[in-house]
Amino acid sequence: MTTEKTVKAEAADTKHGMTLDELAALVQEAMRAEIPGHTVVKVVATWRSSIKRAEVKG
Repeated sequence: MTTEKTVKAEAADTKHGMTLDELAALVQEAMRAEIPGHTVVKVVATWRSSIKRAEVKG
């Protein structure tokens, strides 16, 4: 049986986008979940290319 780990984060202010601290927290949580570093990060962005949500599945 294979288990898949998912780590998600949403910007506190989705209109202006995710902060560097919020992004760093996502990365730290993914590393604690032992998701490999080569895993692709999927994001939902605003029209101005600011990150609203990010997700990592490993």
